[in-house]
Amino acid sequence: MTLKWRDEYEPEHPEDVRASRRKRWIRDAVLGLLLLAVCVLAAKHFSARVFELDGTLYKLESAAGETRRYAPVTGSAAGAVVAAGSDTERVVTAGGYQFRIEELVAEAGKPPAMADAVFRIAYPGGEAYRVEWSQGLLFAYDAEGEFYAGAAAYANGAPVGGGTVPERFHPAAVLTAAYPDFQESRGQPIPFGLAVLLFVLGWGLLRFERVRSTFYWLSLDWLRREDPDPESGELGYYKLPGIIFLVGGALLGMSSL
Repeated sequence: MTLKWRDEYEPEHPEDVRASRRKRWIRDAVLGLLLLAVCVLAAKHFSARVFELDGTLYKLESAAGETRRYAPVTGSAAGAVVAAGSDTERVVTAGGYQFRIEELVAEAGKPPAMADAVFRIAYPGGEAYRVEWSQGLLFAYDAEGEFYAGAAAYANGAPVGGGTVPERFHPAAVLTAAYPDFQESRGQPIPFGLAVLLFVLGWGLLRFERVRSTFYWLSLDWLRREDPDPESGELGYYKLPGIIFLVGGALLGMSSL
């Protein structure tokens, strides 16, 4: 039983062999660096917490003490959002409005809601809303205790028909802007990691004969043969799964962002 551990093509002359190998390894190194850069950018993408307010997606731009400034991710015309204050009292400034938030610590875990945390949000003009955090979800209620689900409709980043302030700046969204713990991370890192693995396997199947040989022996197809060594050109069939892995990895990676 013999194994061929060389790449498929090697020129006859030693100097040509060295030049060809050098070009292939440079190409592999460039691809590896590009993949590493993509992984670093993806890690930053997955670690950044975001929230949506007034039809615009925001992420943290800077933080100084207890003041956090958020810049728009979508809708470049939208202004920044600033959240400041202590743990139980915070102020959110957005769209030219100020929203004052007070955490009602004494009401947390009390019947009938038994909420994990309760907040009161005062709007410009005197309106006030109550937001309850329960089992990982935020629920907003108006001054009469009725569930509030109001939301403005948006077209091209602007509210259709204007929209009232509570509709544009929903109480739950304002609370999310005030507390980073309520903000969400973007994307799906586990599918992205799987996509990178598929991409690496696909490139290995296309580029290296030893990788194709490994897949051949792992397939156990050789057990049914008298001569277990792969037939001439048979390892080339494993390039097709390599192409499928590359395309699948690229599509899965883009969908996971």
